[in-house]
Order: sequence, then structure tokens, then C-alpha cells
Amino acid sequence: PFSFNQSSAQAFYYIFNAYDLEGNPLVAGEDWIGVFNGDLCVGAREWTDDISTDVPAMGDDGFWYSVGYLQEGDIPNFKIFDASENQYYAAQPSENYPFLNNEVFSFESLSVGISYSLSLENHHNLVSFYALPEDVSIAGITSDLGDNVSSVMTEGMAAINSDGGWSGSLTEISAEKGFWISINSFPDNLSIIGFDMDPDRIYELHEGPNLISFPDSGSADLSSAIPDDIEDNVFAIIGEGYSATNVDGSWIGSLMNFEGLKGYWIIA
Repeated sequence: PFSFNQSSAQAFYYIFNAYDLEGNPLVAGEDWIGVFNGDLCVGAREWTDDISTDVPAMGDDGFWYSVGYLQEGDIPNFKIFDASENQYYAAQPSENYPFLNNEVFSFESLSVGISYSLSLENHHNLVSFYALPEDVSIAGITSDLGDNVSSVMTEGMAAINSDGGWSGSLTEISAEKGFWISINSFPDNLSIIGFDMDPDRIYELHEGPNLISFPDSGSADLSSAIPDDIEDNVFAIIGEGYSATNVDGSWIGSLMNFEGLKGYWIIA
């Protein structure tokens, strides 16, 4: 995945610190960093024990061997190969610099992210995020959707997309809340590279309906996920098109499990 062709158009990205999925520094002489234009590798370098590691990024110089490589102004994306895990991970730089031929850039850190995609199958989609990027603004999170996204709502707050600008009381996405994302044309997909997934997240529930997330990429049945000491206080759970009601300690209805990337109304 980290193979690429040499081009006469190139830039270098000097990286001072790089970290794996658990936040540990990369291992010199074992781990690698790759530079990509979309899914196409345009440069790579083995991590070194120098002050910084210079990773080359190749541009399109007009010849066949560089078709699809970076154009001036393109912002590259990065991947890390963790040799101990034998896995490739999407990575997030601390700063973003667009490609410029013969230029040298440097940034402080590069960290492995958790890459996932939300499938938006309807006009209104009840979703949640178990890991978020550095930029949690509504505009930043929904940038992949462009003008196809019309609004984002959560419990008591909303934002509307008007002529490419966002307005409303909702300004940021959080990992604790559920969100209604409304799109004009469906289906669509929203790709995220996030950090700091916390499966042990604690939710503060108030009386009445609470619109919350599920904090993990997996799933869990309702009874197992809700602590026994508060289960009697949860009257109902509503998802997108599914619901369950607590009847004498047993959950009755079409909703059987919590799932990652889904949002839920918890009626307490």
C-alpha cells in the first residue's frame, strides 16, 4: 500500500512526533508513514529516530507515472503502518498544508485516527459519533456532504445550512449526543476520522427524553447496556424507526440492541 513512483514534482513533510492507536510513539526502523491523494499513495518513509522524519509527497508532473498524484493546492492525507499490529491506520496531522512543488512543510504531530463511515439512508437520519476529529464544528464534520446536508438537530438545539453557511444554536458535534442529520438526496455517506473512543462513557440522564449516542463501534443488548440500578427508571428507548418499552423489567418492542453510529432517545 505504501509503494509509489518518483516524480519530478515533489514536496517534503517533516514530522516531529507520530503516535499509534494507543498514543504510543512510533518505533524507529519498524513503523512507516505514507502520504496519499485520496486512496493513491504518493510518498512514504520509514519512521526514524532523528529529530524529525521527512516524508516525501509526489506531485503530478504531467507524465504517465504520476497520473492522479497531488496537484498544487491539494491537501494530502496520511496513513501510519504499525509494524507491531501489522495494520495500516488513517492518521491526522496537527496542521494541514496544501501541496506545493519544491516546498518543505513541518508539523508537530501525526496521530492514528479511527476511520468509519455513517450511512445516511433516509431524508432524516438519527446518528451518533463514537470518535471525533479535532474540528468538531458542524461545518467541519459535515464537509464531506457539501450542500446535500440541510440541517443537523440534537436535543434542544439545531443548525441549518443556508447557501453554504451554518446558523443556529447548534455549533458543535459531541460524542455524548445523538443527532438528526437531514439530507436532500439519499443515500449518502459521511466519512469520519476520529480519536479517543471511550466505550466506558457515562451519560447524565435527566427526567424525560434524552437524545444520546452509543459510545462504541459494536453493539449491546438493551438490558446488558443499562445498569441494573437505573433500569427501572428507563421507561422507553426510541431509535430511528424502532422502539422498546420497559414492562416489569423486560424490554418489549422492535428495538433489541444499541449499535454504534446510531442515536437513541432514552425516556427516563
